[in-house]
Amino acid sequence: MQLVGLNPQVAFQAKQAETRTDANAPVNTKTAPIPNDSFEKPENKKTFREGLGGVAKFFVSLKEMAVGIGKALLYGGAAAGVIVLGDRAINLKHTVKGGMAATLVGGGIAAFHIIKACLKKNQRTANVDHQLKIGHRDK
Repeated sequence: MQLVGLNPQVAFQAKQAETRTDANAPVNTKTAPIPNDSFEKPENKKTFREGLGGVAKFFVSLKEMAVGIGKALLYGGAAAGVIVLGDRAINLKHTVKGGMAATLVGGGIAAFHIIKACLKKNQRTANVDHQLKIGHRDK
């Protein structure tokens, strides 16, 4: 309620004006835009270069990850084996500390080689994109 001066009639009329504008506010009768009901996907046909690039990137990724996993198993397993054999040679039995150390060192070396392979794979696939002059990460 707004007070205008000391006359209560003016204040009453001002309150009516407030409620009138709230109650009689223009109603937006427009609805949301009508969605396109077609279930067809927009045609994004790949060119021959893009198709060739996809195949090349697949084989580059396959090779790099296979090499990385092979190195991870070979070097991580060798490091873990050396630790376990060294632990047995010193104590003449396998201890829990030696097993945990072998697991941590072997897992750390394996993780290093897998991460290195992922980064090399990303670099090589980006090189394929640049050589074929197709945009990478445009999807």
